[in-house]
Amino acid sequence: MRFVLLTFSALVAVAGVVQQAAMEWINGPEAYFATQEERAEWFRLASDADREAFQKRYWLLRNPTPAASRNAFKEVILDRIRKADAKFSIKDGPPGSRTAQGRVYIVFGPPAFARNEPGGGVLPPVVVNGRLMPNTMTEATDVITTWIYDRHRTPHLLQMLGRPELQIIIVIEPTRRRDVLQAPGLFEQYREVLAKRSIVNPQVKTVIAPESDEIMPVRLDAPIPQPIRDRLREATPVSRSSDGIAFMAGELWQREGSSAIATFSVPNAGERTTHLTTYGEVRSGDRVVATIAQPFLTNPDVTAAAGSRSEVLRLKLPPGKYDGSFALVDDRTNEVLLNVTTPLRVLDPTSKFDVSSLLLAGPPSRGKSAFSFGTVNVHPRADALFRQDESLWYFAVIRSDAEAKGVTADLQLRREGKTIGARTFTPRMDAIAPGIFLIGEELPLTQLTPGDYSLYLLIHGPETEVRRADFRVGS
Repeated sequence: MRFVLLTFSALVAVAGVVQQAAMEWINGPEAYFATQEERAEWFRLASDADREAFQKRYWLLRNPTPAASRNAFKEVILDRIRKADAKFSIKDGPPGSRTAQGRVYIVFGPPAFARNEPGGGVLPPVVVNGRLMPNTMTEATDVITTWIYDRHRTPHLLQMLGRPELQIIIVIEPTRRRDVLQAPGLFEQYREVLAKRSIVNPQVKTVIAPESDEIMPVRLDAPIPQPIRDRLREATPVSRSSDGIAFMAGELWQREGSSAIATFSVPNAGERTTHLTTYGEVRSGDRVVATIAQPFLTNPDVTAAAGSRSEVLRLKLPPGKYDGSFALVDDRTNEVLLNVTTPLRVLDPTSKFDVSSLLLAGPPSRGKSAFSFGTVNVHPRADALFRQDESLWYFAVIRSDAEAKGVTADLQLRREGKTIGARTFTPRMDAIAPGIFLIGEELPLTQLTPGDYSLYLLIHGPETEVRRADFRVGS
């Protein structure tokens, strides 16, 4: 019985942590424009992926220029949050954006002017919806600040609220490390009006990773801001940042045709990915053939370390070889978190012999997902990070007119440019479609020390094709 009680207590504790995390964003400054219906919907969401999708939709609903890569509304609100944190933070109290002053500033914007008076008396009563609200006592150390919005300097706000003028009274209480709205109910009414008016794209649907066995292709003609385009052209082959953000490129084979894929994985993600956008530029020679601007969207078809979130971009390009540059950018600061260049390829179904990119994954399973090959379900490791006590699995698709006859392979494991293991073998080739074969193999990592490695696979058929994939072994 004691074991059952402990287990139940643990479950209750976990549920409390999950509920607290869910409350954190919806009650935070970014969600000050959420309508009552949106708040109710938020608390019905059951997973991090659903909450992440909700946040993306929240901003999309309020984007005045949805075809552009920038969201002017989001930029204004994030700027107000930064200024509120700088102006209204209370010593040993909440950050400025979570104070009463910060909340009013973020929702209404800066006032036409403000009037400050010392406390130590009784504030005049306030009438809200025909009801006389109780008087408010103030202490001598308090400061009473009155924010005034008028028709000359804030006409747009007053027009939306249907008022000729608006006064907001806030009592700043330093001894209690807080500030308090005198009429919070009135403010909440006006906030709800503005929240509903902020929705300019009601046709936007929920943006969430598909739960089917297909990854939808990204738009390949998205506009990219010139500063981001300049950074893309400065990209390097380094596929992992100092704080663990990882990039991986590969290939997704499907019966209707292959696609190039690109993944970013963010460790210890929390709410961080809500503010991330992935930009990309794909070139064939000197010609730009695709431009990508895609909000970070967690995809459950790939795996990574605990606490990480990963996205998969499917690039539906014609068969061939390409050069791609990708950047993961924080929308709040415009900081480029990782900027990487990589070769891309798409298997040619008409060729007599071709080999896809390598996919590095954990153990395969039976079932269906976006990375199913016949009856084999592959789970790509988006962060290319493996523990010493587990195995790495690699997979590749081979196109061969000669079926599996005469195909041999060399496998090389390298570290810091030196070969530390190699073998020649005849690969097992499982047919997954006419002339299409899957090869895969398990590589135990127990003998490897922590560090970075490169895996080279040489497939010998009518010609020799070389594929490489990098990975990291952690302790």
